[in-house]
Amino acid sequence: MLSKEGMTTSKAQFTRVSYAFVAVVLSACSNGAGDGSNYRRTDFSIELPSPIIGTPIAIPSSTPSPVPTSSPSPTPSPSPCVFSAAMQVVDQSTAIGAYTSGYAMGTSRFGVGLFSVGSAYPTNIANEPNRYEWTVRRSLDSGATWTVANQFRLSDTGEYSNATHTVSFANGDIFAGGIVTNVAQTTFRTIVRRSSNQGALWTIVEDITGELKYLGADHLGNIYEVIDTHQTPKRVLVRISQNRGVTWSQLDALAYDVQAVFTDTNLNIYVAGTDQGRLIVRRSANSGATWQIVSDLDSLSLVGTSTATFGTFVEDEKKALYVSVGGFLVLRSTDQGVSWTVANDARMAGFMVTRILTLFKLPQGGIGSLTSHSIMPATITTDRWVVRGGYDAASWRTIGSGANSSAGGVYLAGSADATADLYLSGYNGNSWLTSRLKCR
Repeated sequence: MLSKEGMTTSKAQFTRVSYAFVAVVLSACSNGAGDGSNYRRTDFSIELPSPIIGTPIAIPSSTPSPVPTSSPSPTPSPSPCVFSAAMQVVDQSTAIGAYTSGYAMGTSRFGVGLFSVGSAYPTNIANEPNRYEWTVRRSLDSGATWTVANQFRLSDTGEYSNATHTVSFANGDIFAGGIVTNVAQTTFRTIVRRSSNQGALWTIVEDITGELKYLGADHLGNIYEVIDTHQTPKRVLVRISQNRGVTWSQLDALAYDVQAVFTDTNLNIYVAGTDQGRLIVRRSANSGATWQIVSDLDSLSLVGTSTATFGTFVEDEKKALYVSVGGFLVLRSTDQGVSWTVANDARMAGFMVTRILTLFKLPQGGIGSLTSHSIMPATITTDRWVVRGGYDAASWRTIGSGANSSAGGVYLAGSADATADLYLSGYNGNSWLTSRLKCR
């Protein structure tokens, strides 16, 4: 869909050579397989002011502007695995569609196989160039061979149907979510499908008016979706399913965009979004019955632009929270989101564009970040990838880097198993690619 984490709907999304792209890759396992979210908006950073690493920047919502607080004591550096400098392409397909091969939303692994889900232009409707269908590709031999497990198109009656998010679980359930819109893109429906047999057969478990902005899960097995109703005044719904998508209920309703929903090990639910230049985190300690704003950050003073958004949320083994913001900052909170410090600024000299693709748990402890770096401005081409890891500013360090061997754009990535191997999705102009970075 697009290179930003939240999904938008421009005409470019449905053209044959569109680079619009969005995705969620999750593994809601208890083995540290992922944080329950790997997603969404990727904000480009170009010559923005650099914050002071380790300086507290988050504030309670009642405070009008950032104020200094004491920094947490540095945590000893973990001993993370080291990522090899070679990005291995494990799947490359040009046979899915006649004009484009599709955009892989992401790859998830949970014991029985690897799966990537995306939107492809099918060959059987060549006279309808803007119709896309969802395509699921599957590997049951650790990426050695791949097959098309499923293709899905809701109707042939003048609608676009694009897959945009995926969620997977250790028990083998896969959820794929996306939108269906008319040609004029004035009406939207959200569709969520579930497979319980390795992606071969699927059931629609959600069909609701509105545009899907986020699909994620927590370590308890709950599924969360964020729906923009496109109503005036603005109304964004946060919904939950606690029974594998059989039924859904509303958790929250907001008048601004929401990029992420996250549940920590203390069962606090966090809803993160943006409202007129403010980065707002809401928290509920009672399963969504009541909410409070725990932090309200000024985007302009934090990252140099008023349009920054939230990225991936993750929690380390010491119950500290991390989130990516603005495409290049990793923030850390040790007080359940009330205050935040900068754990890492991912920008590098010589690269005009930095995008944090994902945050993930390292198997030896601490958090890792995978970033994409581009030499040219206003591009999603990945010229270099870098993996960094640690707990805080004192311990964060580079643990792997290399060139992009696929010679194209890397749109998203995720850690999906206990080894912390990273799987990346991208497009190089004529192929849908799934690549892997080994954690050794």
